[in-house]
Amino acid sequence: MSIPVVIPAYNEAEHLPRLISALDRQTEPVEPIVVDNGSTDLTADIARNLGATVLCEEESGQLRAIQKGLGHVVGHNMILMTDADSEPGDQWAETMLMHSQGLQSPAMLTGTLDFFYPKTPSLQTLRFARRIYIEHRARQNTKCGRPLTMHGSNAALVNVDEQLNDSLLKLPNIGLNNDQAIANEFLKIGGSLVRITDKEARVKTEGDRYPSIYSAARYLLKGKEPAYLGEGSRFAELEVFDTKTKSNDFVS
Repeated sequence: MSIPVVIPAYNEAEHLPRLISALDRQTEPVEPIVVDNGSTDLTADIARNLGATVLCEEESGQLRAIQKGLGHVVGHNMILMTDADSEPGDQWAETMLMHSQGLQSPAMLTGTLDFFYPKTPSLQTLRFARRIYIEHRARQNTKCGRPLTMHGSNAALVNVDEQLNDSLLKLPNIGLNNDQAIANEFLKIGGSLVRITDKEARVKTEGDRYPSIYSAARYLLKGKEPAYLGEGSRFAELEVFDTKTKSNDFVS
């Protein structure tokens, strides 16, 4: 049986061919489930033409699209999640499946991300600012003993029972940190969060997001932490790389 991959998508006609091509190359069979979240471009048509199952969710918000996908794939032992502008490596699904074997209780697995940027001055500056911010958040998470940051664009939901599935489908429609909200539901029932650092489980994704990282980095360079970066804020969990294996990539 193919592993379902839930893919929320809003106006992703440009990026979907790259993602679907990457999923077609998987060494473990997968089934792309593209959830069109009210796109105004050809997202749904392109996804269908590329062989993906297409669902439509009219209510805006990425979480609603994710929930639509999860409701469609109830009963699978493992459900993969990624974003429409991402590109997993060929062994992504196989590696996540390997790490899921032996898990008896519900678990959310997450791999690490590589962001890629068009070489424009503004986005290269954003990349630099993001690294400052990531290093800060990694240190704060370690100091405060916070749970692992989960990446919705590189995740697997394992052993989701009826109770947990019902909880996930009832989550309120929030903005950022949808992946963390999903992770919290696993923790509430005694499930586990697992970080996968294998290079085969890495996912590339677009890096031209979260421009507010600029102002965050300015504060951090001055030795301050803006209030909206505190725990529970919408920017509190924007970690990107795994700091244990990629420590040399960060600005200290």
